[in-house]
This record gives sequence, C-alpha cells and structure tokens, in this order.
Amino acid sequence: MKQSKGEVQVAFLALLKAGLWGKSINDEIFPLDEDTWKQIYLLARRQTVEGILFDGMMLLPRTCLPPMPLLMKWTAEIDRVESMNRQMNKVVGNLGTLFADHKITAVLLKGQGIASCYDNPLHRICGDADWCFPEKGEWGKAYKLIADTGVTIKRQAGFSMTYQWKGCLIEHHKRVLDVHNPFLHTYLHSFFEENYCQELVLDGKVVNILSPLLTHLSVNTHILKHMLAFGIGIRQLCDTASVYRHYYGEVDGAELEKIYRKMGIYRWIQVLNALLVGYLGMPANFLPFPLSGDEDAEWMIEDVLQVGNFGFYDKRFGSKSMNTGTRRQNAIGSLFHHFKMNVCYAPAEACWFPLMQACSHVSNFLKFR
Repeated sequence: MKQSKGEVQVAFLALLKAGLWGKSINDEIFPLDEDTWKQIYLLARRQTVEGILFDGMMLLPRTCLPPMPLLMKWTAEIDRVESMNRQMNKVVGNLGTLFADHKITAVLLKGQGIASCYDNPLHRICGDADWCFPEKGEWGKAYKLIADTGVTIKRQAGFSMTYQWKGCLIEHHKRVLDVHNPFLHTYLHSFFEENYCQELVLDGKVVNILSPLLTHLSVNTHILKHMLAFGIGIRQLCDTASVYRHYYGEVDGAELEKIYRKMGIYRWIQVLNALLVGYLGMPANFLPFPLSGDEDAEWMIEDVLQVGNFGFYDKRFGSKSMNTGTRRQNAIGSLFHHFKMNVCYAPAEACWFPLMQACSHVSNFLKFR
C-alpha cells in the first residue's frame, strides 16, 4: 500500500537520525513497501543525503531492508560517492600543497573539512571545493597562479571565481564568511588576525581549515545565505549538526552567542538550532548555547524538505527536476518568498543580501567588458 507524503518523511527522518547518530530505529515504522522505499531514495537524492540514509539503513534488521534491486542500486551509488570523495581529497590535498609551495595562504572552507566532522566522511556527498584567501593580496596571487596553468576561470557573484581542476569543481572566495552586511566586515575580520585556522590531513597532504569557532560561523552563515536565496537542503543541516558534535566543548558558547547577537542573526540561529534538535534528533547538549525555548522551526524544516538541494526541486516556483537540468525558473518568486520567511529573524542580512549580490554582478561585468 502506498504511503502518504507525511509517512515517507517520517521514515526518511528516522533513517537520517540513525545515520547521523548511529542509534537504532523505531521498529514500528518498518518494514516498508517497495514504492515507499523508492520515494525515500528519491528524497535522499534530492536532499543529497543518500550516504547518511544508507548508514542508517544498515542498522535495520535484514527483514526490513529495501527490495534487493533498490538495495543494489543504492550500494552502487554509495561506492560512487566514496570514489568521488577520495578523488576530491586528493585534489584538495594537491591544491593545498601547490598554494603552500607558492607561499599563498589558502584556507579550505566547508566541503572536505566539514566531512571530517562526520563519523563516516566518505559518505557525505561532496560538491565543490571552496578556498578562501583571507590575507590581503593572496586572492590575486592565487588567481594568477591558476590562470597561468591555462585553466578556464569564470567569475561568480559574491566576488568569487570558479574553475575545473582534475575533474573537480573549485571555487575561490575573498571572504571567509557569507556575511553581506558591510558594517560587520571590520568586526568579523578581527577573528581572522590570529588562530583563525587549523590543519587537516587529506590524502597524506596538510591543508588549512577554519578554527572551530570560525567553522561554526562559516557553516551557519552559509546556510543563511542560501536560505535568503533559493533555499537549502538537508545535507547542510547535517553539516551543522556534525560540526556541533565534533567540536563540542572546543568553542566558547557565550562568545559565539555574543557574535550572533552582534550580527543580528541570533533569532535565526535559534530557529536553526531548534530544527536540529527537534527534527534531526541532535542531543541538545551539543548546542554551543541553550535554546531560547520560544522559536518554532516547523516553517524552516518544511521549506527545506520542499526545496531540496539548493532549491532546485521547489515545484512552487517552476524549478526543474534532477532529470531535466538544474536551471531555476521564476527565480524572482523564490527570492521574494525566502526573503519574507527570513527577514524577521535576520533583518539586516536579508536586506543587504540582494544589494551585495547586485554589486558583485556589476563588478564582474565592468571587469570583463
């Protein structure tokens, strides 16, 4: 018997929690019929968390596993994900060495650095590799270094650039944090002056990643940026949950709360944290500071489940499916919708986001006329 959308989401979230935290699953939900398993697999793909759900699925009794054809398909997909992660680790490690050899200070943002916070890093779906060059003049040096290799470079909104390197998509950024309020840049830069990074070994090579405090700020402001645009998927929420657990006890929660209040996004962070505890099953003790107790996260999780990975599956605004491309339709409608949802929780960022995006587009146009 075909289950409702709500029942599919219940089973999906149960598997997600099991995969994230390694806990047993409520046996009352399973077993499931073949059609329901197909819907769960499709939802996992759209949310780019098929690796996490696979780990949760492996905790089920054998009698509750999906039908063999889907299980084999899912297993093959996980093999592909692991291979992609190994290739990305190799590419990132080699690029980090290349930058270091040319005395360029580069810091890896999110991506493989966040993957290292997971119990099973190879099962996190990897996207692109984001590098930041926080010291003055380093971004330009890195641009010239890559350009001199003959690689085709494209400018992007947000004062960034992107290119393909050994089969992997790479991005360079001038800012460490996705914060658009220009009046905060000087304040936030003070956190980069000392102890802003730590080392991580990938494929036998040492790369710089952000310090625990900056990792918290980076992963959450990244989510907010996409929430203010077209929406974001479950994978990024899993990133934050994994960061909270991995760096538990290593970050001064009072200092972090002070920073969020200074940035004007404290209420939005509280909604995000309530979602992690209430819907992703994260133990509340992993939070860097307590929940306020008065923020409802239902609107946020509903939007996340609706829009999928970076908003490409939001049927409300004509987005195309994975099988027909990744070009969004009616982008203005989606932008306005997400502005209305988030403006009362992060007013300054919601207002500055479109202005700074427009400025970066104009800047790129003038440079490449």
